[in-house]
Amino acid sequence: MRGSSVALWLFLALRTVLGGMEVRWCTTSDPEQQKCSDMSKAFQGAGIQPSLLCVQGTSADHCIQLITAQEADAITLDGGAIYEAGKEHGLKPVVGEVYDQEVGTSYYAVAVVKRSSHVTINTLKGVKSCHTGINRTVGWNVPVGYLVESGRLSVMGCDVLKAVSDYFGGSCVPGAGETSYSESLCRLCRGDTSGEGVCDKSPLERYYDYSGAFRCLAEGAGDVAFVKHSTVLENTDDWSKRRTGIWKGMEHRGWFRAKWAPGRRPKMSQEGEFGRRAKNRDALG
Repeated sequence: MRGSSVALWLFLALRTVLGGMEVRWCTTSDPEQQKCSDMSKAFQGAGIQPSLLCVQGTSADHCIQLITAQEADAITLDGGAIYEAGKEHGLKPVVGEVYDQEVGTSYYAVAVVKRSSHVTINTLKGVKSCHTGINRTVGWNVPVGYLVESGRLSVMGCDVLKAVSDYFGGSCVPGAGETSYSESLCRLCRGDTSGEGVCDKSPLERYYDYSGAFRCLAEGAGDVAFVKHSTVLENTDDWSKRRTGIWKGMEHRGWFRAKWAPGRRPKMSQEGEFGRRAKNRDALG
């Protein structure tokens, strides 16, 4: 199933589009802040207008609040966050960045396990799960929705959080720390290197977002990670060597495999590498 929007979007406040000479770009981590600073210097050196000012927030939600308060103008977001920002704050996407011309500005939700794993769609109950974040499209809405719709997950009294906490044998769902089921939904979360920010829906939690959920699987904390189809490629082999974060992914993408994608499944070679999306519509076997 495709994500609800693009892999990367830019939000701009209307007043900036209407003629402001400076864009205040909100970042959510130290590496992102550094990239923004480098881009700002490049803009200045090339004489590109408007100029770029980097404003560091604590999370995507915080940056959205800053944009709403006209204290920032732009941020990069994933599909789920775009939907929430539009629905709750009236923000609109104006630019999408395309990495794969065949896929375009969309992506697929997949469940990834280690190649040695025997986990299937029929044996997910009781396994340890890694999610990109609470209410995130790929890491929460799609897999939970699929499990409910297929009858594999029973929800009593519309209490989805309780159902998920009972279904998996412990999870890391960044952002679930303030819920009544944090003991289960945050059990696998680790926070940063000093133990701060455990289960935060921000880069303070090492298992947050696509790379974080995959890291949760790669480091052995979880048995399955719900991510987008390109996450494994972006965190293994040559891609990992170009990463600027605090960790590098497992060296071989063949150590992992996509077990399921609602409606469609990413094609995998005999070596286990992720290829372009397949046309077959079978679910997990």
